Amino acid sequence: MTKMFPKIELIVTFLSIVHSSIALIDPNCPDPDPIDNGFFEVKTSENSEIKLLYQCLPGYTLTGTRYQHCKNSVWQPKSPKCNPISCGNPGEILDGYYNASSAEFGSSVSFYCNPGFKLIGNMHRICQVSGWSGHVPVCEVIKCNNLEDIENGRTPDPPNGEYWEHGMVAQYSCDPEYSLIGAEELVCTETGEWNNSPPKCKVVKCEPPNLPENANIASGYKYTYKYRETITYRCKHGYKIVGNNVIECGEDNKFLPPPPTCQLSGCYEPEPIENGKIINKKPVYELEEEVGYVCDRRYKLIGAKVIRCMENHRFEPSPPQCSRITCTVIRYLNNGQVTSRRHIYYVDDAIYYKCNRRFKPVADRRSTCQENGRFYPEPACVIVTCTVNRYLNIGQITSQRHVYHMDDEITYNCKPGFKPVADGRSTCQENGHFYPEPACEVDPNSGKDSKLIQNKLKDIVVYGKQMLKEKERNIHTEKELLEREAANHQTFERILQKIEQLLNHLNTSQIC
Repeated sequence: MTKMFPKIELIVTFLSIVHSSIALIDPNCPDPDPIDNGFFEVKTSENSEIKLLYQCLPGYTLTGTRYQHCKNSVWQPKSPKCNPISCGNPGEILDGYYNASSAEFGSSVSFYCNPGFKLIGNMHRICQVSGWSGHVPVCEVIKCNNLEDIENGRTPDPPNGEYWEHGMVAQYSCDPEYSLIGAEELVCTETGEWNNSPPKCKVVKCEPPNLPENANIASGYKYTYKYRETITYRCKHGYKIVGNNVIECGEDNKFLPPPPTCQLSGCYEPEPIENGKIINKKPVYELEEEVGYVCDRRYKLIGAKVIRCMENHRFEPSPPQCSRITCTVIRYLNNGQVTSRRHIYYVDDAIYYKCNRRFKPVADRRSTCQENGRFYPEPACVIVTCTVNRYLNIGQITSQRHVYHMDDEITYNCKPGFKPVADGRSTCQENGHFYPEPACEVDPNSGKDSKLIQNKLKDIVVYGKQMLKEKERNIHTEKELLEREAANHQTFERILQKIEQLLNHLNTSQIC
């Protein structure tokens, strides 16, 4: 390009002279239009007509009319153009490609190789006047050096039997009882270098390390370990692992990294409580895990039933206590008196009491301390009552009241031919029954016909048995009514037995 500068200066100088000449010859003609990448010369024809001759710079070709002349103060025809020449295809490259934005004069093209190949020759070509500069480069396959042999193992050969190309993989192996130390596979890279050094074959044996405290082997338990064999640890419940839980047998016959440790993550078992126990007992508890307590029989729990393992490795709140259950003695008993003299009573301990005259105790004068801190049945004295049996056979109760208290009397009389027992009077006793029991017996001095008496007695027996059956169906289930009905039932049975005895006696007398 430096050789063209004098020519350009010459053209500029020439144009200045031409401009002056044109102005002198035809002052009405304007300056001619400039042409990119070209120039023009002033020519004079035989008839003294001024013409312009256009030419292009090297590397450009003229498009349009080469000559112009001034007519009516206008340059005719239209000015031509100088377009760059094209060098065409820069050339194909095997196992590669090129990159070019244009094939015009002055442009350049760059050549590249596919992965695994290297470029031999100039990477760039330039479009010049004579065409593309230089020659098309060549892409040659990348090769790696042959591998060194290893001891106690096998060194692989190239798959093609000649050389190692980019992308090929060399796989090593060791003899039995030897471990491969290093990379088992080497790859020939695009730089022509192997990605790793050749491995070694070595005998490796690791002894198992001591088991960390509060840890177990999750997997990989053996007596001896080969190269790169692993042990996986896990901590016991309530502990967290610190360090790597997986260790590996190294080429120096030692495990790396060192075994982990197990640190307490929760809480140790809380202290036991007297007269109680932990429901979910464990040696160690996880964080936020709860512990429940329960007391032995005859004891009650004082404090929180459930405590929780906190971040400070302690349980909160504090464990509860089990206190022995006591019952408070009733010192003042209405219509009675507590005979037991102790001040403190525990579960299953009993107190005894007695009632004043005309009163009777509930539940046989005994009450037991329960786990709720109360005596059961509750000590109480109720007034003694007797119930009149209105169904008196062969007689009639003359007293009209329904309920009688202790020492109250009732009176009754008997039908003709019979007489009352105990002068027709009966007294309410402490046991709730009348004594002597109201009853009628045959009066031997009545003078009645014995046959008539015998028939009446038979009727009474039949009627009495029917009444007994009816009463058996109607006896109430409640305790007090049951006792009363049972007593009346027994009384009725005794009366019938006496009547039957009397009948037997009368029959015997008639036979005699």
